Amino acid sequence: MANTLKKLIGTATLVVALTATSAMAQRQGPGQGGPGGRGQGGPGGFNREEMMDRLMGAVQENLGFADDEWGVVRPMMEDVMELQRGANPGGGLFALMGGGGRGGRGGQGGPGGGRFGGPERSAAEEALSTAIEEGASAEALKSKLADLRAERKANADKLAKARESLRAVMSAEQEAKLVLAGVLD
Repeated sequence: MANTLKKLIGTATLVVALTATSAMAQRQGPGQGGPGGRGQGGPGGFNREEMMDRLMGAVQENLGFADDEWGVVRPMMEDVMELQRGANPGGGLFALMGGGGRGGRGGQGGPGGGRFGGPERSAAEEALSTAIEEGASAEALKSKLADLRAERKANADKLAKARESLRAVMSAEQEAKLVLAGVLD
C-alpha cells in the first residue's frame, strides 16, 4: 500500500513538473533558456526538449507503458496537457491586483506568455483586455465577454474529447493515477 501511494504521489509530482516545464518552454522562445537568459543547451543552459523527454520517460515508467505503446500515448498525453493550460487562463486574482496575469497591465507579458506562466493570451482575451483598458461601453464589453466565453467553451469541449481519447487507452490503475495527478477528471 505504501509503495502504491509513493508511486501515485510520484506520478502526480511528475505530471505537475511536466506541465510546469512545458509551460515554461512555451513561454521561452528559441535561445531563451533558464535563469539569466541562457540558451537551450551548453554550459549552464536549460535544454527544454531534454527535460521534457526525461519527465515523459519517468511518466511512461510510472504508468508502465512499453515503448511501442508510449509512442501512441505520449502525443495524447501532451495534447491533454496543452489543452489544460489553455483551459486555465488568466492570472486569477493577481490580475485584479495589478499583477497582470498573462500579459495584462502590470504583468511581464507580451509574446510568449505572462508573468505567472501559461500560454499567450488568445485573441478574444486580448480584445476584452483592450476593451477594458480603453473604457469600452457596457454593450461592447458584453459582446467581448460573449466571444471569450464561446472560445473557452470550445476549448473545454476540445479538452473533454482529448481526455476521453486518453482515458480510452488507460488501464483502471493508469486512469486512477492520472486522475490523482489532475490530467484526467
